[in-house]
Amino acid sequence: MPDSLKVGSTVEVCVPLAPLRVAASDRAEMSTQALAGERCIVQQIGTGDWIEVELVTDGYKGWTDAKQWALTGFPFREALPPASSCEQLVA
Repeated sequence: MPDSLKVGSTVEVCVPLAPLRVAASDRAEMSTQALAGERCIVQQIGTGDWIEVELVTDGYKGWTDAKQWALTGFPFREALPPASSCEQLVA
C-alpha cells in the first residue's frame, strides 16, 4: 500500500470490477461492486492491504483490497469539470 494513501484520499478502480465487502476479509460477504473508473473516498485504512471506501456516485461503503485502486492525485471535487463543460462535451 502506498505511503501516500490516507483517510480522505480519492482513489479510482484500476481493474474491471472491485468487490466491496462488509468486512476486511476475502471471506466476508460482498455488498456491492465498483466498476472500472469509479471513484471513492478512503474512509479507513485497515490491516494488510484493506481499505474502507465510500463510492462517490452513490455513497455505498465497503472494504476492498487497495491493490485494485489507484490514487487520483487530487480531491474528487477537482477531478471533474463543471457541469456546463460536461454538457459541451456531450452536445
